[in-house]
Amino acid sequence: MLQLSELYTLLDSELDHCLLLTNILLAERRLIETRRLDELPNILRQKADLLAVIESGHNQRQSWLSSVDLPTSYTEFLKKVQNSEIDETEASTFGSPNVALCLDKWQDLNAAKESCNEQNTVNGIVITRAKKRNGEQLDILKGISPGKELYDSKGKSINNRGCQSSHTA
Repeated sequence: MLQLSELYTLLDSELDHCLLLTNILLAERRLIETRRLDELPNILRQKADLLAVIESGHNQRQSWLSSVDLPTSYTEFLKKVQNSEIDETEASTFGSPNVALCLDKWQDLNAAKESCNEQNTVNGIVITRAKKRNGEQLDILKGISPGKELYDSKGKSINNRGCQSSHTA
């Protein structure tokens, strides 16, 4: 009889770590948006540590599935269940998770990973926009205007390097 309690435990642990990562990504975004950059290294360290734990859990799950000759991807695992190659009600003891519970947990894990991916992408966009905005503000302070002509008090155009040209307004 196949013991699915280990698979369920591995999936549950990965899901818990993904949910923690979600919270860290939200905290990271708050720090970026509020420009509390001095607190960012601590969050980034936590994020990196948690990503390593998630990767390790993923590798453990892959290894366990391979060791019991089961597919390592959700889609292939589901196909095997649908083709009745794995008995959905099979469990090692009364109250142990069956295949259906494992599939539900796996779906929750996949959704949590997708959510983390989306949040990380949003954080990247926020960072990129902030860098662009800061760069534009620095250019203004330096007297550089990105591709726009400016005019001095006499009506002469100034190119974006602060040099006067012969055009007048």
